[in-house]
Amino acid sequence: MRFLGLTLGDRVPDAKTIWVFREDLKNAGLFQELFVTFDRFLRENGFEAQKGQIVDASIVSVPKQRNSSEENRQIREGKNIEEWCPNKKRQKDTEARWTRRHGKSYFGYKNHISVDVKYKLVRRFEVTDAAVHDSQVFQYGEIRPICPWNISFILG
Repeated sequence: MRFLGLTLGDRVPDAKTIWVFREDLKNAGLFQELFVTFDRFLRENGFEAQKGQIVDASIVSVPKQRNSSEENRQIREGKNIEEWCPNKKRQKDTEARWTRRHGKSYFGYKNHISVDVKYKLVRRFEVTDAAVHDSQVFQYGEIRPICPWNISFILG
């Protein structure tokens, strides 16, 4: 709240309003541009990452899909499953993938972030399916754009 100059008595937008605003930015193709502009502003005002980077990936689980073996094969191959009606297609997440961490299986995505050590500000981010290994995203503290779809988000 201090960062935004808010007090406990101030009016703030609800979660739906923030979500709609974020979706509007994403649909207009402005989210990444704004993020880069904000990062440039931080660097120009002395908030340049100088003491190293903290890199991390968090798994975001999504509901498990109940597909047949044939449907799973078609999804992996990137094919459209013709038998699914439009309502079923809206319910299926065909971009999420499985991964294992510490002997446990997860289905979903990974949020990869790079944070500077001194100021704790997020400098780069990428969302991938959960099967993408962390070493495929980060190289020398930077995130390479490898995500085949355009997922943008605001880190909370």
